[in-house]
Amino acid sequence: MKKAISYVRYSSKEQARGDSFRRQLKAAEDYCQAHGLELDDMVLDSGVSAFKGANAAVGALSNLISDVDQGRIPKGTTLIIESLDRLSRMEVEKALLLLLELVNEKELIVVTLSDNKVYEKGKMDMITLMTSLVVMSRAHEESAMKSRRLGAVWSKKKEQARDGQLMSVRIPTWLKVVDGECEVIEEKAQSVRQAFELLASGHGIVATLRRLNLAGVMAPSGRPWAPTSLKRLIETQSVIGHYQPHTKSGGSRVPVGDIIKGYYPAIIDEDLYWNVRHKHKLNEGNNGVRKDTVSNLFSGLATCANCGSPMRFYDKGASRPAKYLACRSRVDGRGCDLPYMHYDQIERVVLVWLHYEGVNLMTPKASEIDFDALGTRLEENLKEQDRVVAAIAQIGLNE
Repeated sequence: MKKAISYVRYSSKEQARGDSFRRQLKAAEDYCQAHGLELDDMVLDSGVSAFKGANAAVGALSNLISDVDQGRIPKGTTLIIESLDRLSRMEVEKALLLLLELVNEKELIVVTLSDNKVYEKGKMDMITLMTSLVVMSRAHEESAMKSRRLGAVWSKKKEQARDGQLMSVRIPTWLKVVDGECEVIEEKAQSVRQAFELLASGHGIVATLRRLNLAGVMAPSGRPWAPTSLKRLIETQSVIGHYQPHTKSGGSRVPVGDIIKGYYPAIIDEDLYWNVRHKHKLNEGNNGVRKDTVSNLFSGLATCANCGSPMRFYDKGASRPAKYLACRSRVDGRGCDLPYMHYDQIERVVLVWLHYEGVNLMTPKASEIDFDALGTRLEENLKEQDRVVAAIAQIGLNE
């Protein structure tokens, strides 16, 4: 039996919770049964939009195309989709190029179940192509209109936020919404205040979260403190009640417009916040690399033998010995008991070992090589080279 693959895509969480997946897969199974095909695989792009071609660029559809190129999916395989809008919602010319790539270059037979159309190399007439263009144009216009409407809605909400109305966005974890107003969850807010007080008193990020974790003070999320959560608190102004609207650009959230002051209830005094923010900025970039000098050869490589956490580099400056590698979980107060390691001793041992043994990591074992066979191949290559030179000479080119 000829093989078929079902390509299923939905872009929203609501579709994932609904009937979209089951409906698309059941329709593909019914088609295979009716046309004597074996449904060999199902390719799913869950929560991936086709409006800008994300499914064909980085989604499961891109993996399917790669599998055809690598021969893992044979040419002539039938690709079953519910409709062309599952394949692409890009501009018509881009969507058509994608369809033609699948049909002409990859030699897949594309079947759309919604209109019973078959797109096969050498068998697409004008009516079939015109139908595909109409469907793809309608799909793009629907997505473009939806994008414009959502953009207008969010623009209106951001303007309302500037007038003091609460937007339907995620709020900080130390707040809750009661009757449309934000209220402070004092227990969580107090843990944030403790963190800022330690930072303001001269403790760094690592020392602060270690003290908090050892004291059993949880982060507002309810989990132990981690460097990322503490840094995020320092860098956001939500702790002093400010809100920065964002928009999505290229898959990332980027700030848009001015910061809205007084949007949330403040839980940290502004003077305290800016004092901590200033100290943090002065200490940014304090890692294992200094200009043209590498301080830590093992950055990103060393891990704890006890718990598997990364080993962090510390330079104590004037103290002796000055440099350490330490388990991040131990430093953060999360239960590991691996001792601090003297960096200079580790570096010396590793470099000496590499000097004597490292070459074996990179060179193949010569005993397995058949030098006679290589000699024969070399002789043939030299003969071929002579024949190429003679052929060049025969067409009148100089030496």
